[in-house]
Amino acid sequence: MKGKFLTVAVSEAEYIRIQTSAGKQGQSISSYTREKLGIEDGGAGVLLDEMIRRASRYALNTTFPLRSLFSDEEWEGYRNIKTHAGRRFYALVKAGQLEGVAIKGFDSERTMTYARTGKVVSVSDDIPSISAEGEFDEIIKQEINGARDSFLAACADLWEQFFNPHKAA
Repeated sequence: MKGKFLTVAVSEAEYIRIQTSAGKQGQSISSYTREKLGIEDGGAGVLLDEMIRRASRYALNTTFPLRSLFSDEEWEGYRNIKTHAGRRFYALVKAGQLEGVAIKGFDSERTMTYARTGKVVSVSDDIPSISAEGEFDEIIKQEINGARDSFLAACADLWEQFFNPHKAA
């Protein structure tokens, strides 16, 4: 899907505040702004939580790429959200918001690798907790369906607002 760009003018101080807040959440400015606007992330936040949970299962000093946390079938199933979740995972580790995981660098396949260095603890309060294995897939489905429903409702509202000549203003 090709997206549209939204440009907003902010002061230098506002930009720094937004950049700092986004960094603390392990997000890009774009992702942070979308979240603040109430635009769904398609389940990337839930996938991020699952990445953190599974990374905590590795033995200390084990090096791993995020892909190794999932079966091939699972990984391919997350086609549209794994990059977004992976970038947030990286940003959390880099910002010190995910303790017990360190960035190791790129492997021979140019895949970012991490190492478990201690107890994996997310410093961010807004990452949800998932208790059961099967619950993860159900939450992903709910997130995707919710995003689809929100998108369709927004499209219907726009249609009514701009293209319905019979609707009174």
